[in-house]
Amino acid sequence: MLHTSEKNMKAKEFIEIIEKYSPNLPPKKILEKVDFIHNGKEDWSESDDLKSKFREKIVELIFDSERNNKREFINYLLKAEIE
Repeated sequence: MLHTSEKNMKAKEFIEIIEKYSPNLPPKKILEKVDFIHNGKEDWSESDDLKSKFREKIVELIFDSERNNKREFINYLLKAEIE
């Protein structure tokens, strides 16, 4: 489980954390911040992933970066999107 400060983490702070582990993935506890979490709703227009907006910000920052040494993490994000 994430601590309160980690729950409110900004995308840029998250990128800084994963960069410390690059080229490897960070521990699962950290990756949980971007994992797919269904919102529990089943209607077509209401069913959603609670963490999709955060992943979107992460992807934007990663691809705007001049350094792209996060190949494994990008693969992880893609898998979360596919879910």
